[in-house]
Amino acid sequence: MRSLELGPDQDPSLDSQGLSAYSCGMTFTGRVLLLVPVIGLAACAVAKDPSKATLIGGDVASPGEGDSAVYLRPGCTGAVVGPRHILTAAHCVTVDDGGTPRVFGTEVSAEYAPGALLSFTNDKTVSSWTDRRVISQTILSPGWIDQCARIGCSGYDAQEDDIAVIVLTSEITSGVERALVDPTPVEVGDTVIQAGYGCETVDGSYPEGRRLKFAQTVVVENDSFIKTAGLGSQSDSAYCAGDSGGPLYRDGASNFIVGVHAIFAPDRRWSGDAAIARHEDWLRSVLPESSFVVPGDFIPSPIAFYDLGSLPGTLAYEGRLDDETADWQLASSEYVDGYFFYCDEDCVAAGEDVAIYLQAAVDEEGEKEFDTYLMVVTPSGGAPQSDDYGGTTDSALQLAPELGYYIVSVTSYSAGMEGRYELIVSNQVSR
Repeated sequence: MRSLELGPDQDPSLDSQGLSAYSCGMTFTGRVLLLVPVIGLAACAVAKDPSKATLIGGDVASPGEGDSAVYLRPGCTGAVVGPRHILTAAHCVTVDDGGTPRVFGTEVSAEYAPGALLSFTNDKTVSSWTDRRVISQTILSPGWIDQCARIGCSGYDAQEDDIAVIVLTSEITSGVERALVDPTPVEVGDTVIQAGYGCETVDGSYPEGRRLKFAQTVVVENDSFIKTAGLGSQSDSAYCAGDSGGPLYRDGASNFIVGVHAIFAPDRRWSGDAAIARHEDWLRSVLPESSFVVPGDFIPSPIAFYDLGSLPGTLAYEGRLDDETADWQLASSEYVDGYFFYCDEDCVAAGEDVAIYLQAAVDEEGEKEFDTYLMVVTPSGGAPQSDDYGGTTDSALQLAPELGYYIVSVTSYSAGMEGRYELIVSNQVSR
């Protein structure tokens, strides 16, 4: 996982990677974990250098950045937004007439039809395929179906409805992070973050191969679709072929998707995205509730937190706490790995406590590798902690189920401790 080391004297503005050091809205003082609500847009930021902020010849993603964005074979970008769900553009998954310009219809292409094998990756340089899954169905937005069935969709006909959801037959378990669908509208003047695997030059080439890139830009219109500033304007960024279907993130909340890449002007003076807000009702009918931002929740970014998944059920993860792989450090210098999970309506209805158990691995001499310490933030903002549990140096908490996201910080009792551990979350078996 990505390392964000915060020492007691570190400037909380920007770290050496250009990311907000306190970008998850968190401040650590000893054992105190303070969070600010997402509604204040103080979640993890992707604060890119504006001088490099362009998808054409642009800013390549660092390891751990934008892990929800995926490259879809045979050629578009998408984003994982659910256990079996990928958000992308409708024109990426439908058949066109092969003409110039291409005219799209409502027939799903063979590569995205039920039963087809979808290859995708969140590898930043597309050097390998992260996962292959069978498609259950590909669902087009109602607006796209309506327009394209009547007149066909070409050029700027239906960019406001250019959105689709790919549903797989099995859950994505390959470590690809999940983004969250954010139905709150963006406003003109808001900064947003583009992400895509598209070409890097105006003539459509890939001089360094296909890579995931980011760009910070500004919303200039938000009528039927989100129009952002392009080349030669406020941000000097624009989409290119292959970026289609990619996520448009809310700036300051890098795993909150507000739009889906749909179109760009021929001269790259602006880019366009289908707005999530326009399609909220339809998206809620095809995506699980855990795919959406919940107002008031404290939701971390995949830049520094790992998504364990959703309850009910049992979630488990094996990791190692050390100076090379830790997500950050407390002001008192203990290493920390960050996780989050979602307790949905079924989790709450089950009435079973949410049990969180952290145990260190045993070394060759039969001793625990380190003394664990567990910190949790509940959906309602509670901050329970656990040190020794049951006469051991392991940690455990048993909490009442609440609808929303739980944030889990795995750390040690003292600074400098390192070792392997297992984290288990369950609302089925009490420990």
